[in-house]
Amino acid sequence: VSTQSTWGYQKMYQRVEKQEKFTEEQLDCKTIKKEFHETVKEDISRKNEDEAKKRAVNQGMDYDGFHQMVLGADLKPVQKGEIMSGKKSSKSFNTIASSKQAETMVVMGIPALEEVKMPDPRNHEEFEKYLRKRDPATQFEYIKKYALEKFDKLFGFEIDFELFSSIIRICLDESKKAITEAATDKSDMRFICTLLNKFCQSTKFSFVYSFGTATEKTRMKELLSALDKFLDPELKDQRDFIRSQLTQNTSSQLLC
Repeated sequence: VSTQSTWGYQKMYQRVEKQEKFTEEQLDCKTIKKEFHETVKEDISRKNEDEAKKRAVNQGMDYDGFHQMVLGADLKPVQKGEIMSGKKSSKSFNTIASSKQAETMVVMGIPALEEVKMPDPRNHEEFEKYLRKRDPATQFEYIKKYALEKFDKLFGFEIDFELFSSIIRICLDESKKAITEAATDKSDMRFICTLLNKFCQSTKFSFVYSFGTATEKTRMKELLSALDKFLDPELKDQRDFIRSQLTQNTSSQLLC
C-alpha cells in the first residue's frame, strides 16, 4: 500500500472516530441556546466596534480617542428622560439579598412585599423571562393567566423547548400537590389538561418532544397519569388525544 493511500486511510479513520464519539446526548438544548446567544452577542459587538471605528475616523480623533470610542462601542446611551425625571428605579440591584429577605420574612410570619407587577408578555421570550423572575409559588398562576389566553401569540410561531419543559415541570408539581391534598376543585387540573392538549395540537409539538430527555418525557407521562387519576371521566377526549400524540411520537423516534 502506498504512503499516500495509508495517509488517506488514517484521515478517514480520524473522521469516523470523531463521528462515533458524537452522541445525541451532546445535543443539549440549553448549551445550544447559550452558544447561539453568545454568537449573536459577539456579532453585535463586532458590528458596534466597526461602527465606532468609522465614527472615530470621520471625527478625526487621535489614537486615545479612537481607543476609548472602540472600548465604549457596546455601551448604551442614557436616555434624557431617565436623568430629568428623577424617578427611582423599581428594579432591585441586589436580587439575591432581596429574595433571601423575602424568604426570611415568610419564615418569621411577616407577609412578604407584593411582587413587582410585570407587563403582559408579547412573545415567548418575554413570557419565559417574566416566568423565571416570579416566585416559584406564583409561577403556576402566571401560566394560568397567559398561557391559554395568548397561546397563539406566545407559541404559535415557535415552541421554545426550555420554556415548554419548565411549564410541564410546574404543572406536574401542581398536579402532585392537588392529588396529595385531595383537592376538590378541579379547575386547575382542567386548565392543565386543556393547555397540554393545545400544545399537542401544534404542528411543532413533534419537533419539541423529540428534543426531550428521558426525564422530561417521563414527566409528561406522569402528568398525563395525574390527569387520568384526577379528572376521570372529565375531558376524556382531550386526555386520549394527548396519549395518542405521546405514543405516536415515541414510536416515530424508535423507528428513526
